Amino acid sequence: MIQDNLPRLLGLHNLSAREASELLNVSQVALSAISTGKRKPSLGTLMSLAGFFEVSADKLMTAPFEDLLDELCDRERYLRVEEKIRPATSQSLGGKSWTS
Repeated sequence: MIQDNLPRLLGLHNLSAREASELLNVSQVALSAISTGKRKPSLGTLMSLAGFFEVSADKLMTAPFEDLLDELCDRERYLRVEEKIRPATSQSLGGKSWTS
């Protein structure tokens, strides 16, 4: 399921594979291989992804994306992830990067 979840998480945050690889210190090749199901992430990469997107590693690996929605739809969690991605932009918007 991670091959389905990772691309959708990237899309949810408008994050390119290049940006994600830089933020997570994981190669684009590795992210691409994980996203296409050609390879499973190492434990370190899995924990980095789960921590960065603030979802459980177990759900990231095994659950359908819809099952992650409970974790993903928490506004505060979403904003924390956005802050990791775009700290300067989020601060200039007063920490609010989406409309109410």
